[in-house]
Amino acid sequence: FARGEAEEAAGSRGTERERTLARQLEQGILPSIQQDRLKKCCVEVQCTILESNGSDFTPAILCTSFALASSNIPLYDLMTSCTLVVVEGRILLDPTAAELARSEDEVSLAYMPSRDQ
Repeated sequence: FARGEAEEAAGSRGTERERTLARQLEQGILPSIQQDRLKKCCVEVQCTILESNGSDFTPAILCTSFALASSNIPLYDLMTSCTLVVVEGRILLDPTAAELARSEDEVSLAYMPSRDQ
């Protein structure tokens, strides 16, 4: 989130939504990185979402995975991701902001096909 960068520079840690997305992004991407080949490295990911009309987790995972791969960071596999919500008893994939607001439950997953994880 672009606004989050300005807040962090001012000493704030961002909004709760930004901190939650950062934790989810770390948990989703970390297993795909071959950390044993990066013993003396620190990988920092900055994710700026320009426009959002739904779940931010899925595009953040996909873009981060592609950015790491194009930066020659050793990965086990590219990540794929999907978010689903339950709205009025129906399961919806990749929800819009309106569907997220009305959702009863929300689940987001990140997946590495080659490792089946």
